[in-house]
Amino acid sequence: MLVNSASDRSGDALVAEFAASYLAEPRTNESPDTAAVSGDSLLRLRRHLELGEVRERGETAVGTTELDDGAVEIHVVADDMPLLVEAVLGTLDAAGLTIAVNDHPILSVRRDGDGRIVGIDGPALRRTGAGAAESWISVTTGPAPGCDIDRLRSEIGAALVRAQAVDLDSDRIQARLAVLAERFSDDDEDADIVSWFAIRDNFLAVGYREARAGEGGLGVWRDATTA
Repeated sequence: MLVNSASDRSGDALVAEFAASYLAEPRTNESPDTAAVSGDSLLRLRRHLELGEVRERGETAVGTTELDDGAVEIHVVADDMPLLVEAVLGTLDAAGLTIAVNDHPILSVRRDGDGRIVGIDGPALRRTGAGAAESWISVTTGPAPGCDIDRLRSEIGAALVRAQAVDLDSDRIQARLAVLAERFSDDDEDADIVSWFAIRDNFLAVGYREARAGEGGLGVWRDATTA
């Protein structure tokens, strides 16, 4: 997990390339006139790029910035997968914060061996192509007087780790549900319910644990403190 304090410095050419991809319409890859981007929005993009310009695959970068009006800006850069946005927004909701801006472009990003960006191929609709699909999440809250942004950043990071555990364990969770359905084979109703849960298109299981087993849980229950 990378935890950074974002600054406003980055190469102008990379900023322009990043802004064009960040603001592009995902399905058409058409970008607005980036010259018309307002000063505050450009600063927000620069901070986001500064956070994610160097990142090894598998690492998650989380940055927080307290703005002049008391709002908090949160930036995340991570390998794309389900539930990342939900993890961030759920943490902010639990902290009693309101959301003013929420952007989530998924970009196809090429990096060198040190994890530094060498090119951005625009929006990524799938995990395919020359670049790796990366989630670039940017959220700005309403005014948040008294907010402990260091604690908030830590809590967001922990929530993202749980979301990533769900993605890592998804196939194993589905397999466990299929085994449970077999165990209930003598009870058609119970077997049908568990089988329905085991079909990925019907239900996204976020965790699995056998209360009487000594082995560790999967998904969000990798963390033994998860209720």
